[in-house]
Amino acid sequence: MSYVDGPAAQQEAVEELARPIYAEAQPNLLERLINWLGDLIDTLLNSASGGPGRGILIILAALVVVALIWAVLRWRRSGPGAARVFDAPEPLTATDYESAARQAWQRQAYDEVIVNVVRGLVRSRQQAGLIPQEPGLTVTEAMLPGDEPAVIALFSHFSDVRYGSRHVSAAAAEAAMGLLQVTS
Repeated sequence: MSYVDGPAAQQEAVEELARPIYAEAQPNLLERLINWLGDLIDTLLNSASGGPGRGILIILAALVVVALIWAVLRWRRSGPGAARVFDAPEPLTATDYESAARQAWQRQAYDEVIVNVVRGLVRSRQQAGLIPQEPGLTVTEAMLPGDEPAVIALFSHFSDVRYGSRHVSAAAAEAAMGLLQVTS
């Protein structure tokens, strides 16, 4: 058995605790928040030994839990997985979006081409009464049963550009511009 002095032991401990397995074992932010709330509720319930104050504390704690659950569920529904088509509060026409797509094409702003072609296509479907004119409409909701593969690919590119932080190629933007010719 070998003797390890204080500084060497400290260095070995630092190296051991720097291993990824220890960082992975730490609770994430949501788990820490839930643990904190649980501890807070335990403290409130244990410190209030009865009387009307205890009931109020229980109600307040329940309201906090409900509000947190509501916020998490709302965030999940509106998070990156839900690719909304329209962000602008003012309604633009399909022609407006097609014009914006053509301008983006001239500037070689291929991501903007995809976004505006999709918005133009969706708006034209809404104007034709094929899909509902709802705020927060997603590309999945804008798809029609008979959509051809090129339209499905376009919608996929839209999600990649808007919510996947990816960029499209000139070929993908050119294919999108070709869809403008078909749908116009």
